[in-house]
Amino acid sequence: MKQLVPLLVAVALLVGCSPKTELEKLERRAQKGDLQAQFDLGAANGNANPTEAAKWLRKAADRNHAEAQFYLAAALEKGLGVKQDFAEAAAWYRKSAEQGSASAQINLGTLHLDGHGVKQDAAEAVRWFRRAAAQGHVVAQFNSGLAAAEGKGVKTDLADAYFWLTLAIRQGHETAHHAREQVSLQMLPDQIFEASQRAQKFAPMSEAKTNAVAKKRP
Repeated sequence: MKQLVPLLVAVALLVGCSPKTELEKLERRAQKGDLQAQFDLGAANGNANPTEAAKWLRKAADRNHAEAQFYLAAALEKGLGVKQDFAEAAAWYRKSAEQGSASAQINLGTLHLDGHGVKQDAAEAVRWFRRAAAQGHVVAQFNSGLAAAEGKGVKTDLADAYFWLTLAIRQGHETAHHAREQVSLQMLPDQIFEASQRAQKFAPMSEAKTNAVAKKRP
């Protein structure tokens, strides 16, 4: 769970309030229907009270808050504050993923890869991995590279594998170095050059939609 308690403490210090007072204000706003406050309250309760966290995250998720949908899905996947339910987790990950959350896309892809809560489907897994990879998610880039190298869920494409693995390496993914080396042994020099050029031109493009809501004051 994402934890916002340090943020709340910082805010409280700035305005001269105690963290408890700040949380009480946040709860009043949440109870009045402030969408962002509902999410923040769920996140703030993350480790201290997972059940309370899940309650508020669900309220925000029901109102289409993408981050809340992601964190609620993670709670359901792990059984934190709620009964573990892979199928419901997948459903919430999908809602968040469709709103452009790269984190939700990679997690949904992983559920499809493992067959947890959804039908095992490598092609569907790779589809979500690639959407997250295009947004710059390093694990998704690594997974996309492996899928292309192994022909898992997609047709084997060594140049594409080299491209994605190169991007993952740039972000410090250590395992990607060895994987790309193995791929390069099967490629021609011009293929490596073209894949490298493609990687140089890559720029991540965010799909994420912001949850712009009017913030009510207590």
